[in-house]
Amino acid sequence: MKYKFLTHILVSLFFAGFAMSCNDELISGDSFFEEKELSEVKLHVDVSEMSTYSRTRAEESLTEEEMKGSEEERKIEDIWLFQFNANGDALLCEPRYYPVADSHDISVKGVDVLLALDIESKIYVVANVHDRSWATVANSKTLADVKTRTLPINNTELFKVIPGNKLSASIPMEGEINAKLSYSEGEAATVKVPVTRMFAKLEITLNDVPETLKITDLEVQNIPSICRVGTLWDTTGEGSTRAEYPEGTDWTSNAFNAGDKDENDKYPDKYVIYIPENLQGQKENGQADYKTADRPVNSILINFHAIPIDPFTKKEYGTQRIYSFCPGANIDNDYNIRRNYIYKVRLHLYTDKYEQETPSSNCFVVRPGQKLSFLPYYRIEKGGGYNFEDYLDPSGEDENKMIDRVFIIWQTPDAIGDNSKGDLVTIDPAPDPNDPDHAKKERARKIYVQAGSKIGNALIAGYNKNGDIVWSWHIWVADHDPANVSSAAVYTTYGWDEKGIYTNARVPGYAIMRCNLGAFRNEPDPSNPRGITKFDTYGLLYQWGRKDPFPPMKKNPKGGSYYKYDNVQANIHVTDNSNKEIVMTGDGTPSANGELFNTILTTNVGTKKEEGLLYSIQHPTMFIAGAKPFGNYNDQNLYINRGDWLPEGDEKLWGAIERNENMKRYVYDRGRGWSIWDNYGTEKTIFDPCPSGWRVPPGDLWLGFTKTGLNVSGLTQINMVEWNNESLAYNQHGFTIFLQDWRGDGDKSFFPTQGSRLASGQPILGGVCGNYHNATTGITVNHGTVPIDRVNILHLHNDGYKKLNIFEDQLLYYNKSVGGPIRCVRDHK
Repeated sequence: MKYKFLTHILVSLFFAGFAMSCNDELISGDSFFEEKELSEVKLHVDVSEMSTYSRTRAEESLTEEEMKGSEEERKIEDIWLFQFNANGDALLCEPRYYPVADSHDISVKGVDVLLALDIESKIYVVANVHDRSWATVANSKTLADVKTRTLPINNTELFKVIPGNKLSASIPMEGEINAKLSYSEGEAATVKVPVTRMFAKLEITLNDVPETLKITDLEVQNIPSICRVGTLWDTTGEGSTRAEYPEGTDWTSNAFNAGDKDENDKYPDKYVIYIPENLQGQKENGQADYKTADRPVNSILINFHAIPIDPFTKKEYGTQRIYSFCPGANIDNDYNIRRNYIYKVRLHLYTDKYEQETPSSNCFVVRPGQKLSFLPYYRIEKGGGYNFEDYLDPSGEDENKMIDRVFIIWQTPDAIGDNSKGDLVTIDPAPDPNDPDHAKKERARKIYVQAGSKIGNALIAGYNKNGDIVWSWHIWVADHDPANVSSAAVYTTYGWDEKGIYTNARVPGYAIMRCNLGAFRNEPDPSNPRGITKFDTYGLLYQWGRKDPFPPMKKNPKGGSYYKYDNVQANIHVTDNSNKEIVMTGDGTPSANGELFNTILTTNVGTKKEEGLLYSIQHPTMFIAGAKPFGNYNDQNLYINRGDWLPEGDEKLWGAIERNENMKRYVYDRGRGWSIWDNYGTEKTIFDPCPSGWRVPPGDLWLGFTKTGLNVSGLTQINMVEWNNESLAYNQHGFTIFLQDWRGDGDKSFFPTQGSRLASGQPILGGVCGNYHNATTGITVNHGTVPIDRVNILHLHNDGYKKLNIFEDQLLYYNKSVGGPIRCVRDHK
């Protein structure tokens, strides 16, 4: 091939020099036009320096080394090369993909590429796409077509909090020049194209974290799920308004362990995060005191989670505190995170203006022996239109909604201990009702729980002066940090729309808690698979839409038959406020503790929704049955109130929104009209049983668990670790599911098959079936003349033939009264 000489280059951008080399492999698609004559050209790619704003919280300028970037930040692993005419509105040759052998040697050797000569043109490079089928003639007809394309951001290594400023994944980059290339005999043609990173770099420095705080997690919220190739930055308005993001852009979050202190009792000097460009504009007349509180909904938000430490005992106590801030070009009103910029932030957590205690939730996690304190009246959930103060109100206007005393309803042995003296579960004294600041002081009262010596679960309640329960809280005593947001298992699922489920590519899903809600272990003990520890993965059981748990069954003596929910047949052992065992009969007769764990028909709790909700709050241990006791669970005539425990029903109890024909919907069973709706709301509700930072999952979360995204039978169709003779015992009570790829090397999680309480309250199939609740609901299904309100249930079955139903299709499992486990997800995608 002849070599031609570059006679003229007009460089449109100014950057620091950088180079790379690659092998001579090229990949191209089918040509749809007659290409110009192409010649071999030596291409060099220069990576731009980074910039910063001087008006950051750190008020620091960049060094020359920081602006240039590290080798990892400048790494180029592949390039897509485009050549357009001078106006950028027509391709001169088809797009070509070049893998890069050695990104650090490009400045010397360059890359051999093919370009058309003797014509004014625009040469455009997109680097680090990691997809050799990304560009074609059809989707890249003009430069604008390429710049408006997006890159999926599935590589979470790019978002990782990196102490020591090391990056394991390459950053997407793009750049262009205007050039006219012409031939000179005997001279190798060369061309330099400057590129800039599509990501921003955020550096966070913590100053003087006091010894009274332990930093647990660093959470980054509102990361765009896709990255636009060309910037959306508005140079005319200088970013004063929010950029219009491409259709399909999702907003995800990621969380990381904040790391341990070093030998000098210091946290890492610097946390480094790389995030795609996120342009949310500016607020008018902003103030530093309110920047974070007044942030746009999709602006980048950084949360540090911290636990108070007693300076004398050095033990954790209280609940988490959150330190939040929004980075940007200033500390007042800018919410733009621009590509190729460094944002340097220096924080003083102890005095930060955005410190707040974690809001109260229906579940608190505490370690054995530690003391928990929380504000029972402090709630922020608004999902479903429910208002917490309708049930628990410190205003003083209605004493029925105020806490007079606290008490343990039930606990697993020694989860808290003997509270007969009222010294392990307490509440601050009530203020004088005549005090003009009564409501403010009542709101500031705290509940204190001294955890016992063993892992376990407990349900405590606040009672009013009449002795009625006004609210109750699940205390989860755990030693494996299940509620730390950084401990979540990263998950990707299949995309879907009205046309179907797309199994050829995975999209970001909600990060998943590594164990069932209330479980003692993430997975069975492999050293003792058939021993008592096999039940440690079992979580608590919940009726759909209710906030309070029931203990799991840990025995199934009768195969597929019903058995009693009691001490013997279900192997349930719990204790009372004085830590004495509660006698459970499981036959509907009063136990030693009155109504504890008995069953009542929904027709006996009222006829209105409000009556049923109030009854469920005041009677958290009563199973409200949507069916009469079964002889044959297929007898639909035994179901009452559409199989729902709540009179009149409500789809929004766990954060779903009402279904309508305008939302995205896929009909996956046309014969029965069953569909998935995009009806998972953005707000958690006051009835959600998950801890703060977590919520009940959406109904379409589990699509990636099977090969088709739908119901399947047979182990080869389930995205699981297959069983063999060695692992059979280990997996006999559950499935280990791959969470990121089809049977790939990514994260996995164990899902136990711990059985259910049917709509009648009768237990069945412990150790055989896993019947996992989701927040979303389906259509009302008619069984003969009996209508049943169905909810989206994930069902696992491991007895005889193996199956996994993404959307359960059996009447006994998909009604709203069924009691099943929950696997929480982080409350931000």
